[in-house]
Amino acid sequence: MEPYSPLLQIMQQINAYSTATAIRETGLRSLSQASALTGIIHLAAEALRALDPIRTPAPAFTRSSTQVHDTDTDPTNSIQQQQTG
Repeated sequence: MEPYSPLLQIMQQINAYSTATAIRETGLRSLSQASALTGIIHLAAEALRALDPIRTPAPAFTRSSTQVHDTDTDPTNSIQQQQTG
């Protein structure tokens, strides 16, 4: 197995999911299994990103000087109005 392969970590998560079936408390068992599955998803996504030969960063966010702040759709504005009015 390659030293930087995600396979070992994924196998550890699969083992954690499998051993969680022995937990009697249903809520704790479900939480443990969900945690293991989430770990698998993150590890697999990371491995997929590493395999992508052409990665480009997202464009930088720039705020246009002509952009107008609409107070009618600003959720913080309605909260402020509720607190003061």
